[in-house]
Amino acid sequence: MTLTVTDNEGATDTRTRTVAVASSEDVGWVSPVSFSDPAANWVVEERAYDDDSHRYYTTGAEHYDLAGGDWTSFIILNAPEGGLQSDRIRILVGDSAPSSNFLSWDIDVDRDGEWVDVYMGTEGSLSEHRPADHSPTWVELTFDPGLVTRMRLRAYNNRVSGEALARIYEADFHDATVPTP
Repeated sequence: MTLTVTDNEGATDTRTRTVAVASSEDVGWVSPVSFSDPAANWVVEERAYDDDSHRYYTTGAEHYDLAGGDWTSFIILNAPEGGLQSDRIRILVGDSAPSSNFLSWDIDVDRDGEWVDVYMGTEGSLSEHRPADHSPTWVELTFDPGLVTRMRLRAYNNRVSGEALARIYEADFHDATVPTP
């Protein structure tokens, strides 16, 4: 790319620079900007949208001491101010025993001012994220398009006994106004 600048006295200067443009599989994905944890049961909540899915196993927002047969409280992740036109979200979730996948998830979005059920699964029905994987497999959940301002997630421990740790490593909203490659 060549740029020529002329000042008010007619002097010019030209610079040539190379600009590399490449497609990204992340086109159209928008991270939450804040959270709400009404029951104050989650910790390091901002890790659910820090764009770091590879750091280590404790890289996600976490809910400790989830007893067998219990639900976590909801964690609410907020879209940028004013919301965005969206038709899907994507998530990376897991539990304290990554090879077990013993949690069920309940996931909703606030679309057009109402909570809409996006996903209600059974034990192990969502692909579980393993931070050691260098190519994470996002779980995309679709819904009818609308103005989305928030998403909320909670997990259920299907174990009969014992405690578990629920983790949300990353969550994103899809901006439906951006064409995807």
